[in-house]
Amino acid sequence: MNWTQVPNLGTSTLYSVYASSENNIIVSSTSGNVYITTNAGANWTTSNVGNTATLWDMNFINSSTGYLCGTSGTFRYTTNFGANWAGSNPPTTATLYEVKVVGAEIYTTGSVNPEAIFKSTDNGASWTSMAANAPGQLSPLFPEGFDINGTKMIIAGNYGKMNISTNSGANWSTASYNVAEANMVDIYGQNGSGRVVAIGSLTGIVGSTMYSTNGGTNWSTTPYIAPNVLSDLNMINASTGYFCGRFGIFAKTTNGGAAWDSISASVLWPYFCNGVDFVNENTGWVVGGVPGAGGNTKIFKTTNGGANFTEQTSAYSGPIAVRVKMLNANTGWIVGTNQVQKTTDGGITWVLQPAPAAGWNALTVIDANNVFIGNSNSQVYTTSDGGSNWASINFPVSAGTIFSMDWADANNGMAGAVIGVVCKTTNRGASWQIYNIGGYTVMGIDMVHPDTAYAVCGNTAGAQILKFTRGLTGGVFYQNQIPENYTLSQNYPNPFNPNTIIKFELPKAGKVSLKVFDITGQQVAVLVNDLSMNAGELKVDFDGSELASGIYFYSLFVDNNRIDTKKMVLVK
Repeated sequence: MNWTQVPNLGTSTLYSVYASSENNIIVSSTSGNVYITTNAGANWTTSNVGNTATLWDMNFINSSTGYLCGTSGTFRYTTNFGANWAGSNPPTTATLYEVKVVGAEIYTTGSVNPEAIFKSTDNGASWTSMAANAPGQLSPLFPEGFDINGTKMIIAGNYGKMNISTNSGANWSTASYNVAEANMVDIYGQNGSGRVVAIGSLTGIVGSTMYSTNGGTNWSTTPYIAPNVLSDLNMINASTGYFCGRFGIFAKTTNGGAAWDSISASVLWPYFCNGVDFVNENTGWVVGGVPGAGGNTKIFKTTNGGANFTEQTSAYSGPIAVRVKMLNANTGWIVGTNQVQKTTDGGITWVLQPAPAAGWNALTVIDANNVFIGNSNSQVYTTSDGGSNWASINFPVSAGTIFSMDWADANNGMAGAVIGVVCKTTNRGASWQIYNIGGYTVMGIDMVHPDTAYAVCGNTAGAQILKFTRGLTGGVFYQNQIPENYTLSQNYPNPFNPNTIIKFELPKAGKVSLKVFDITGQQVAVLVNDLSMNAGELKVDFDGSELASGIYFYSLFVDNNRIDTKKMVLVK
């Protein structure tokens, strides 16, 4: 609940800490140094382990004996609380991130492949190594986390990889389903058929496109090798579709994404092709242009499946179109940087709309009247009269750019943003349910049904494909009703088993945290974690199934200030 800085350590970067008591503390740092105090920080001594390594991890088994590891394959141990260090490095110069001690066995792991784990039974005088990659794993694990319990081992590495062994490392299986390491950007799901198609960016390597035939349980990659960044996917049905990308990338599938045929369209190649939409197998549009200062907006139409494109005149000359959605062969919309355009004659003329100019990235067209757009300031706007008037839907979270949005109908919609937040509404944005789905930018959403949606999270390799189905518990529920004061209400029901609702009210926007503590003051759950939220009424569904029966406290914090604390009772 409260912290006091231990004094006199200066500005050193510190990586791990062990305290045998309130007075006796040792911390690891850079340049091969550990710092030791025996009087709670009043004085510190420096002990060097014999090199200039960054010392990542430290593991003491009692008040005297400890082990550490770090860069350049560094391994050392001490038997006098860090006054002296000994030990020989494993046979690697890679960084070692973690060290574990089980009886006489010492394990250390690091950015090595495939011999990711090193083991010693003589305090590091000699080492054996073991591979930790699971069968069929596509690329190196490069582990940074490791733990062991009896014969069970678990190791975690780059891009979400996590492997498990139940026989002391003799065999490994993966705990994460990994098909490719593409930066996923868009996804399509067919309601009822099980066909799902996803695209991403894995330039020059197989894995930019993939598909599933069973609703996303299993995935297959296609032979397509992307020459550059892919941008947008448009499937007309479960078999036929198109995608586009930077510098004129344009391709077609007729077998549900199992294979893609690149179509050479010279008129497209100089441009970022950001958005694609077809109304049938032959007639479609590609939009994009040149980004940045001096850039432009480009609109291209084809009536023969991409064999030829004709440029159309944009109503906005600056950069850059991002998405196009056509209701039919005549009526459609384009959004982009400071522009919303509409056509009612198949693109012969495009007309700028009176929507606020604010970096639009997301677009959904329901019918001739109902259109939804999302921008770079966590704002969602809608029109119910075909674009004559626009109203702001109060998106509940300040989550950066809304890159993705989809609506099953005029009331049921989802929008995703930069910090891995997806918000779902069933009443046209009057209220929202907030989910944090993993921390990546939500690049694409396909809401195939009010109760089912697919999402892709990208902006780094090893991105995620996620599926939402009705029945998921938890989440934060937002209501656009502005109270006069901050309020934290008593949970209901109380006592509860195992679920209860916690309600709070925000009179203005702020960074919000909602935390649960046990009777000793130890934090046991974080229900909202420093989330930038708009003013309104919020409810959180708290699931206490993993906690023991007893008395708990929950506190609301706004902008790092505690607003209130309430008591609740869990009875199982």
